[in-house]
Amino acid sequence: MTTMSYEHQGAIYSSLMSTTKSNHFLGLACACLSSFFVSLTSFCVKLLPHVDPIQLLFGRFVAQLLFSTPIIIYRSENAFGNNKQEVLLLILRAVFGCASLSAAYLSLSYLTLAESVTIVFSSPIFASIIACVCLQERCLLVHCISVALCLGGVVLVTQPRSFRSEYQHDHDRLIGCVFALSAAVLAAITMAIMRRLTSHFSVVIFDYSIIGLIITSIYLLYTGSFSILDCGYDRYVFLLLGASACAAQCLITVALQLEQVGPVSVTRTMDIVFAYMLQLAFLNEPFNIWSISGAALIASSTILLILQKWINAKQ
Repeated sequence: MTTMSYEHQGAIYSSLMSTTKSNHFLGLACACLSSFFVSLTSFCVKLLPHVDPIQLLFGRFVAQLLFSTPIIIYRSENAFGNNKQEVLLLILRAVFGCASLSAAYLSLSYLTLAESVTIVFSSPIFASIIACVCLQERCLLVHCISVALCLGGVVLVTQPRSFRSEYQHDHDRLIGCVFALSAAVLAAITMAIMRRLTSHFSVVIFDYSIIGLIITSIYLLYTGSFSILDCGYDRYVFLLLGASACAAQCLITVALQLEQVGPVSVTRTMDIVFAYMLQLAFLNEPFNIWSISGAALIASSTILLILQKWINAKQ
């Protein structure tokens, strides 16, 4: 990712419209790779079940801090915003973003990789609801249909006892779904806040990481759950998690520079596909027709909403 492309942010839209077919393909390829690294980050959490998820989140914030600091120094950015309102928005974005990631990581202790990623992926639906209620945006029929599809998908992924022939950890699944849905709602609130931010992406990531480190440090000190990772496997996975998080953010930023938001957002449904592939290939976590059907409904609800917004934007 180059920092020069951010020098003229006001011209991004016009430059997007004039990009070549190869650039469009490259943009979608970056979005697809970003989806892979997002799923890989969750996969790394699943590979370390003996480590507190919040400690893994702490490591992710360290990696993001190391990634964003050189960019801020190079660009001579104000690391804490340019005015009081921007500072407040940066703090709120960091707090809600940290809470969302914490809930997402905790859900992985109770749900399979694919189920957790699928439910968290429903965040655009909740973002649409928040926009209608809080930002006074119009509530259309497509919003209602998307919400209905999303809720139906969550029910199928949750798999109530009546869907199964025997009792199977209903309590744990319920806790996992509550965490995953909380992560989706909190991510939606984060999206609404980010729409009002004007700071450079490196400043947003920097402040997010600083506040995230403070929050996770307090949690780890209070609970005493911090542990020294074993040499070898554990530390390699820990490093892979941090690198994957940074790669995902770089690639989605490049993707949005080369391609329009609509196609990029639809391509991000590959999060679910990659999650199922990683689960099938490396994790001993079964899935059935109910979870696959639920994932399809949630993905369909999000794609429907994104396409509607994309079509309206082009008109």
